[in-house]
Amino acid sequence: MEFLSQPENQTKWVLMSPGGAQPVNKGVIENETYKNNEVVKSFGALSEEIAKSFDDIQIFGLVDGKNFTKMGDITSSGVIAKMVNNVTVGGKDVQSELEKAQSTAESNN
Repeated sequence: MEFLSQPENQTKWVLMSPGGAQPVNKGVIENETYKNNEVVKSFGALSEEIAKSFDDIQIFGLVDGKNFTKMGDITSSGVIAKMVNNVTVGGKDVQSELEKAQSTAESNN
């Protein structure tokens, strides 16, 4: 992990499939080899936006330092992912899918 955490090594790893794996290490997006890759350049600022977004990531079920383990049960059930997929890919109604997901989550507890 220490080896891959170094920006130069992570740059080489990410560039094995440019446009596929996205860097989470800001040192990679600042690396000249990475920035000058033609595939990476075609994505514009996307890589930088993805790397910066990790500053704002929050963990489901962790609120003010308290871990709500029931959230793990809900997440692992797939109910949220299925609801999001049904709306974004399947074109289903947001409100009805939210209600269905809520009902499913409650019945699994």
